[in-house]
Amino acid sequence: MLVQAYRSRSNARPLAEHFAAAPPSAATTGINLPPLPPNIAGFARTALAHLAGGEQAAALTPVAQNSAIQVTIKGLAPSEQGLHISGQIKNISTAALPISLSAFHFTDEQGTQYAASGGSSTTVAPGQSVPLDMTLPIPQPRQLTLRVELSQPPLTMVLIQDH
Repeated sequence: MLVQAYRSRSNARPLAEHFAAAPPSAATTGINLPPLPPNIAGFARTALAHLAGGEQAAALTPVAQNSAIQVTIKGLAPSEQGLHISGQIKNISTAALPISLSAFHFTDEQGTQYAASGGSSTTVAPGQSVPLDMTLPIPQPRQLTLRVELSQPPLTMVLIQDH
């Protein structure tokens, strides 16, 4: 998986990082998410139908934040390389924040984990954002979560859920 982050009205250094898939171990199972309420389940089915039809879809959890960062997922779309995820990270703290792509961890329905193989990072000033352009080597995931471990508490976002 290739992740790129670009400068957005800040002095943050652009990031590029290859992510690798780690197959689930014998002790690992797929994602165990609680059932969705009916109104959200309809939204999830629509998102999956859009992706299956080659169209862009919204993430089930489009925004998550803690005291230091806000992660926004703007869209999910199929691509030749798999699933394209666009978004941004915003520093909402009062201090400059180092952002490393090794803090991003994706897990699919099989329990396969996708994490950065290196430690590419940049520093983002308070109030500034860094856009994200990520592609996972997953053709049509049924479930996908993102865990961002940049500060405490870590952020967990459900991007796709099939039930």
